[in-house]
Amino acid sequence: MLLTKDLLLAIVAPGLIAAGLVALICVWFERKIAALVQHRYGPYRICKRLEGVLQPIADFIKLILSEPIIPREVNKFLYVSLPIILDTLAILPVAFMPIAPKLIMVDVSYSIFIVLAILLSTSLVIALIGWAASDKFTYIGTAREVLQALSYEIVLILTVLSMIILYNTGSIYKMVLEQKYIPGAVLNPLAFILFIICALMATSRFPFEIPEAETEIVFGPFTEYSGSLFALAMFGVYLELYTYALLGTCMFLSGWWGPFASYVPCAVAWTYIKTMILCCFMVFLRAAYPRLRIDQVLKLSTKWLVLLGFAACGLSLAIRLLLLHV
Repeated sequence: MLLTKDLLLAIVAPGLIAAGLVALICVWFERKIAALVQHRYGPYRICKRLEGVLQPIADFIKLILSEPIIPREVNKFLYVSLPIILDTLAILPVAFMPIAPKLIMVDVSYSIFIVLAILLSTSLVIALIGWAASDKFTYIGTAREVLQALSYEIVLILTVLSMIILYNTGSIYKMVLEQKYIPGAVLNPLAFILFIICALMATSRFPFEIPEAETEIVFGPFTEYSGSLFALAMFGVYLELYTYALLGTCMFLSGWWGPFASYVPCAVAWTYIKTMILCCFMVFLRAAYPRLRIDQVLKLSTKWLVLLGFAACGLSLAIRLLLLHV
């Protein structure tokens, strides 16, 4: 019975089907909101009545059926296998995240550390993708990816540490249980803001779309990819966005808690409503902010974000001590 339940969670939600649907909606919303801001139509020909919501599915099918072109100079084994590894690492952390009471694949007392380790390893895979492609644009994108990773990794660790201090647990499931009455974003808004900034950097969303700057280096580490391999690589990027949003929902937005959360379908619905709000907010920034330079990101991180990360830890410690004395 447990095997069947875990298999359903892995395939349906929070696994591949839910992740795929969130990714497709994010692609459509990103293109649609950018078109709205720029006074364009955006995708609308496929399913006009629903504002072209099926266009990303048509594009994905086209890419999957296209022949991938593998350049002669690349490391063929790494070139083909790394997008698959990226997809695997991007979706693997959801196994440790609950979507409703008792709906979790793996619940251990240190699950947040496992999730953090896996998420931080994705930047290394993206850097290897750029290196394996053997192209000047991919090399530049790889260098930017490494520098941007250095900018957010320490801050992300401090942000997660602040929530561990606040909830006195390393279990994501128990973190959600602790937020029945007050969300973590209310108790420690500084940590929540820092987490959103780190998620934007990790997923290369605007204003931190520096490794994949289309107007400067074509498409950064993914420049040489085409066809089905390009679809797999881009799917991995959106899977990572989904994972960060789901993690943010569990740590800061009370997870499944909401009206009628005692009913499992309502609890799952609340989890995904919050996750979609975070995803849509992060993709909306493409239409709202210009891209920063890598030197500006490094200065922002070293001068302000690291210090604010320590401040978030201090705030969590102060709140924890206050709650112990109440």
